[in-house]
Amino acid sequence: MITPSTGPVYGHTLCRVATQRKLSPEQAFRCSFGVNKVEASFFDHFSVVCYTPRGSQGLFDVRVLGIGDNIFAHSGQAFLYYPSPVLLSMRPSTGSSISGFYLTLIGRSFQSGSILRFSGTAGVLHPSLVSSSLILVFARSCPEGDNRIEIAGNGQDFETISNAFLCESSIYVEKIHPTVISGNSRTISIVGERFSQGSILACQFGRRARTDLELITSSLMSCRVPSEMFGNLSMSIYDSRNTRRTRLYLLHVQNPLSVVSINPSFACSARTLLIDVYGMNILPDSHCIFTTETDGVVSTETMFVTSSLVRCLSPEGFVGNLTLCLHNNVLLVGNSRACKPFVSYLLYDPEIVAVFPTSAPIFGGRILTIYGNNFYPTQSVCTVDDQIIYSKVVSISQMECVAPPHDPGPANLRVLSGDQEDITSEGITFKYVLDPTITSVSPFESYGESGLVLTVKGSHFADTIEAGCKLAGFPIKSLWLSSSQVECSVDYGLGAGDFLVEYTNDGQDYIGSQSVRVGMRIRMSSIEPSISTRRGGDLLKIRGSGLSQTVRMTCMFNEYNGSTVMDAQEGQFYCRTPHSLLPGSVRFSLLSDDGTSIRSNLLVEYIPDLVADSLFPSAGPSRGSIEVAVRGEYIPLSGSVRCVFGDSEAAGLVVTSSYMRCITPLSRQVGTVPFSIKVGQTAIGTSLKYEFVEPPEILGMIPSQGPTDGGTKVLMYGS
Repeated sequence: MITPSTGPVYGHTLCRVATQRKLSPEQAFRCSFGVNKVEASFFDHFSVVCYTPRGSQGLFDVRVLGIGDNIFAHSGQAFLYYPSPVLLSMRPSTGSSISGFYLTLIGRSFQSGSILRFSGTAGVLHPSLVSSSLILVFARSCPEGDNRIEIAGNGQDFETISNAFLCESSIYVEKIHPTVISGNSRTISIVGERFSQGSILACQFGRRARTDLELITSSLMSCRVPSEMFGNLSMSIYDSRNTRRTRLYLLHVQNPLSVVSINPSFACSARTLLIDVYGMNILPDSHCIFTTETDGVVSTETMFVTSSLVRCLSPEGFVGNLTLCLHNNVLLVGNSRACKPFVSYLLYDPEIVAVFPTSAPIFGGRILTIYGNNFYPTQSVCTVDDQIIYSKVVSISQMECVAPPHDPGPANLRVLSGDQEDITSEGITFKYVLDPTITSVSPFESYGESGLVLTVKGSHFADTIEAGCKLAGFPIKSLWLSSSQVECSVDYGLGAGDFLVEYTNDGQDYIGSQSVRVGMRIRMSSIEPSISTRRGGDLLKIRGSGLSQTVRMTCMFNEYNGSTVMDAQEGQFYCRTPHSLLPGSVRFSLLSDDGTSIRSNLLVEYIPDLVADSLFPSAGPSRGSIEVAVRGEYIPLSGSVRCVFGDSEAAGLVVTSSYMRCITPLSRQVGTVPFSIKVGQTAIGTSLKYEFVEPPEILGMIPSQGPTDGGTKVLMYGS
């Protein structure tokens, strides 16, 4: 790995190149960027630092070379060269040839360390980098007339801007002080020459805000920045002697510098460590200073990254509590310093207290979290059976390591610190395990009651702390019985469905290929009708809940098989009764395909074969509504009993088991029709017939009147 992994094509970028091989400080090394080679300096046992050579745009492999430029190690990462800086435009396009001015330059590929110059001059300008596309520069003077600006990222290869810059004679401003403002002080001092009472002078900020200048001497003036303004401001000095243009300068009004955090906040006193300092309002020329309790102040090399991040090296040879302070060099007023506590330590023997997880797969790759004491960044590494593995120190009491491939069985995990291998921890044992395999789960089906216990059989079940079962993606209780059998228990109810059963040896990789089917509890609450004839075939409707699961089940009447379940829905299904030799009550139940019996409290009564002997009257008008008496034997006293005249049903009233009454229905035709009795949904035929006849029609009568005491003979005629 290489940090940073990018840099300009003109080189001179300080990089840290990390390797997997251990380095010796006595050995000489070189870095190669493609075909270009540069000298390298030993940084620690697994990295060197070097400056990038000049290159061309693109990606180049980085290697660490040993004796005779033989490849000692690969960094595993390419370095990206990006192009030289290019100028596109500038603001303003005019300035004073003697009083100095600020320029804002816009372009691309700007980097810290770039320099500027006016074409045809030997003097150079050192700009302030705002971003990769914006830089600011103060020019004390420029040749009168049209000039062109040139830029070089390395001080040699200059690029020319296409726009011309006009330099004019006016008042001479040597400098403004300060250019960066923080805190409550907002007074700007302008130092220069030829300041005069004969001209109108004023400070203008941006386009609108203007404040009067206070003339102190011919070489010193002052003005105040408006209190409502902050950030990057353009300030112009208005001079009435030159009404053509104003002179522009740049100010920065910022919030106070602050340090939010440093990472890491501790380091070994035996060598330097790269520290990330995070904060706000950090300027490019800020630097790190470490303050000790007894030895004073130590300034270390600092690399500006962004306005919220700088990197610096920890000092060597200091032990104890230090203070890391960040200074903004250019900030001369307000808060220019922010600090955070820092610790430098001596190496002590590492101590391992626990490791999680306690097992890993044989192919490796598992991240192991180690808890203990005296773990040091860049110093402490993990070993498994004396093999150094990838390690990361999270804190002084926590590390993360990546388990390498290993044969099944126990392995010894240790932590090594410092330059000598005798500073090691006492090892802790953890297991390498094979992935479990599940071959069967019983019971295969269940109704989801709480307390369900599943017996899981397979192979390679490990007895580890992290081992356990999952059902439908949720962990459940498990009991390890052997390497080929475990029990998984559910202490809560389950809904209906197929649920995958899984097992893990390490608490992370769950493996499973078998499912358990969970259904709703089948409950049967009513059956209609509750009677059937002995010859069977009667259609019964059963009501309840969970009945959609009864598909393909068989209806049972005591030990007799009825039909299979028909038209199964969630709340009801239908069955047909089997033949019965004897009358009486039988219990209704269901039989599943696997032989499981589902019982109920429902009873069906088989009745003797119904017999109808007579029908009186046996004929009547087709308009119906005639009461007919039916006599016979074994007429049901309960349930639905109706009379059937041909295809028309009529209400029936059972008086006794041998007598019932019916009301004839309306018939659309006359003639003889068969008579039957319908019990529930079953029609029971008889040998009886009933004749529908035309009703009589009276056309007249003679005489049509008579005395009230009666006795008059009347003749009626009709059809």
